[in-house]
Amino acid sequence: MKYLPLITLPILFACNSRTPAPNHTSIPSDTVSPIDAGTITTTPNTDTTHHPITHESILHNFSAKRTTPIIIDTLFTFDNTSYRLRINYYCLLDSALIVPMQYVEDYGILEFITNNYAADIKLFKNNDDEILDTSITKNDFINILKVPDPIKYRLLFQPIVSITTDSVAVNFSLSVPLTDIGEEVAFPILKKTSPAK
Repeated sequence: MKYLPLITLPILFACNSRTPAPNHTSIPSDTVSPIDAGTITTTPNTDTTHHPITHESILHNFSAKRTTPIIIDTLFTFDNTSYRLRINYYCLLDSALIVPMQYVEDYGILEFITNNYAADIKLFKNNDDEILDTSITKNDFINILKVPDPIKYRLLFQPIVSITTDSVAVNFSLSVPLTDIGEEVAFPILKKTSPAK
């Protein structure tokens, strides 16, 4: 069975897009929710040249993204308390993840050697009282996997902060690189407290 690199495509091309930025559009803070307050700047894609997606470009883009950590530093209000969440997602540069041929044969390679990733998560209450300081790796999710592929072939893909009325979590995709095999996993940060009865 052939696997398509569907999961990695949005991640790869979002991290490495280099389009010119002649026009910027700003959205005032009063038009976004309080969690996202601030000024959001977007850059329209003005590149009209066709760039075919090849196996070589996917491999190159995947390998290139390891050099730049992703930093998320955000303020939000949850359950009537203000918080600051800081996440540093980075490559471990360990060359310890070896994806066998059964997953990467479409790329014409016998195996794909890449690195594991980790995320350092810090949570501050009222912007200065640190209440959480931890590091997350793929091994933190071994006991909750639903897809049977071994954890040793999985990569902890970049974090996404999820804030609902009841909880705050950091979500990751735990996926086999260069394939569409994977699942979303969540690391809970906060849960709404129930009023005393």
